[in-house]
Amino acid sequence: MKGSFPFSHKGEKETGERYAPPLISRLCE
Repeated sequence: MKGSFPFSHKGEKETGERYAPPLISRLCE
């Protein structure tokens, strides 16, 4: 689901993979 996060490329790699998946996964589903 990379690229689906509303973060910049940098935030997507540093923070996106840290706390975003649990939150975004619910929105993507």
